[in-house]
Amino acid sequence: MQVLRLLSRVAFICNICFLLTSLLLVLPNPPGGELVSLMIVAGMVVALPVNSIVCGWVILVLARGKFG
Repeated sequence: MQVLRLLSRVAFICNICFLLTSLLLVLPNPPGGELVSLMIVAGMVVALPVNSIVCGWVILVLARGKFG
């Protein structure tokens, strides 16, 4: 359960990075730098697999507790 808690926190941070990256797309002159690059990678690349893992794991935990 500790791993699920950690992954859910990572997913939350990646989702915030995704929202900020989406905001960067509408800016006429977006900033550059290492932090922005990290935010883009975390938001666009890492968010989808981490969210999929967390959602699948939560569904399994809920189904196991309810039906098992």
